[in-house]
Amino acid sequence: MYSFKEKKKHLEELSNQDAAEADLLLLKQAQPTHHSLRTFERNPKRYAQDILYALLDYRTRDEIRIHRHELLNKEKQKEVHAPANEDHPEDDKQEKSGEEAPAAEESAEVAEDEKAELQEELDEVKDQLQEAEERAEVAEDEKAELQEALEGEQLAREQAEQALAEEKKKEPKKPAIKKATSPKPKAPAKSKSTKNTRK
Repeated sequence: MYSFKEKKKHLEELSNQDAAEADLLLLKQAQPTHHSLRTFERNPKRYAQDILYALLDYRTRDEIRIHRHELLNKEKQKEVHAPANEDHPEDDKQEKSGEEAPAAEESAEVAEDEKAELQEELDEVKDQLQEAEERAEVAEDEKAELQEALEGEQLAREQAEQALAEEKKKEPKKPAIKKATSPKPKAPAKSKSTKNTRK
């Protein structure tokens, strides 16, 4: 209905804790299946901002204002028509005790809400811790697998080197080939005749 900027602007303009119950009533009418209604009902004043922010998705700013004024007028009319208790001090005491009881219930509800929120946070931390432990276990397993693979590769390489060395030992030695030497040229034969040819 509104953009983020518009909602933020209207939220600041309409923000009023005293109107939280009126806004909650309007939100129930506009969106009876809203997922946060149960939370809002526990303590409307505490969640006044959240109620108003959710309501701005379903009702306009003017509709919210009109609804607030109508409820306020109804409450004023009830006060006007209600009988005065000036002559009955006992009734005043009962009213005061009646006012104190809801206040005590409200503080108990607030404490219960805070306890529930703390429990949720604790559960979330536990879940995160468990996830971290699981990731650590997975990383440890992967490390062990890589180590095993590395050791397997080293073993395979050693076996291959050993097999290659054995094959070299089994190969027959080739006989050494003698280089052919060219015959030396013979010197010319000397004449056996010793006679002097000169006279």
